Amino acid sequence: MRKYIYAVLAISLPIAACSETIYYKVTMHLKVPRVYDNTQSLGYRRTQSQIISGYLSVNKGCGDLHEPEINAYDFVNKTHKVSRKNVTYGDAVADEVMWRYIGSNRTGVFRCTNVKLRLDLDPSYNIGADEPDNALIITLAGYGSSEKTIKGSVTGQIGCGCTAYGHISPTRMIDWMVSDITPLCGTFSMRRAGTIFDCK
Repeated sequence: MRKYIYAVLAISLPIAACSETIYYKVTMHLKVPRVYDNTQSLGYRRTQSQIISGYLSVNKGCGDLHEPEINAYDFVNKTHKVSRKNVTYGDAVADEVMWRYIGSNRTGVFRCTNVKLRLDLDPSYNIGADEPDNALIITLAGYGSSEKTIKGSVTGQIGCGCTAYGHISPTRMIDWMVSDITPLCGTFSMRRAGTIFDCK
């Protein structure tokens, strides 16, 4: 009878579900094709080294997720200013996420963290829609010996937003058509800033 009561209690009592969220400080060093002095559509575009930093929250969920939910927030361009203010970027949810641990089947140890994620960042100078012509769209891919520090490469594209302002972009496609969008690349590092466990 006692075993039966314990079995009923085990079934009826709610089981605590815990999720783990890791926070990272992210720093990117990018080669950005920036537009200069184009208010009369007579400007130029030249590659500039820019530093963009912000935070990622990596929510590992409660065990049902194959991939974590990753959110980007408080991203600031430390180099590029508009009207004497640093360019900022709206919060974003990462897509095309891959979060992997590699290691040894023999030992059962999987510590090396490999990640890939894509971000669509909407800059504060954008007066148009959040679309490729106006946005910074980047993919980060890298690895770390643990989850504490992850480093890697950045690739992607940036739109100058010229069309939204009524300007002609100083960028041409291979057929010489005007385009607001051009590729960029760089490097990044993610350093663990904290962890929160949420049990319900």
